[in-house]
Amino acid sequence: MTERPALPRRVYIDQTNMRGHVTGIERVALDLFAPERLAPHEVRALRSPSLLRMMLDQHIAVPARGLADRSALFVFPGFPPGPLALALGRRCVTYIHDTFLLTRPQDLNWRARAYMAPSFALAMRLGRTFLVNSRTTGEDLRRLCRRDALVALLRPAVRDVFGLAGLAGPAAYV
Repeated sequence: MTERPALPRRVYIDQTNMRGHVTGIERVALDLFAPERLAPHEVRALRSPSLLRMMLDQHIAVPARGLADRSALFVFPGFPPGPLALALGRRCVTYIHDTFLLTRPQDLNWRARAYMAPSFALAMRLGRTFLVNSRTTGEDLRRLCRRDALVALLRPAVRDVFGLAGLAGPAAYV
């Protein structure tokens, strides 16, 4: 029996936390989940214009969209999903860069301790589908997430950001 290829689906990428300056982690997320990388799926970025709107979108608007669009996937590559988004089950896909929010609380600022860490802890406890950037992160996540969760490796491509690809190999050591 042969498996049929999956039909294209709508994929919502949560970018509600991205405004103004883009951090390194956000840049990785933008590259990794760009529409051309996820083709032939229909990719829709979800953005928020302000901090207040981001919180409303993460906790109410995104989960509501998930209830309305029952065949779509929802990818959370930056901030962890809000509690109601976790009700989307396997359609709620969280990309994990590291487990820093739970393993290094002493290094977090007050905003991360108050908002990010509790959301991340809940997502680890209730989430069912995770993508990780390394085997080490996957092993760390396995210690924190539910036993039946899917933890899959999705490594970002390495780009030649310094334009060194055309250079000759290393010089001989003299």
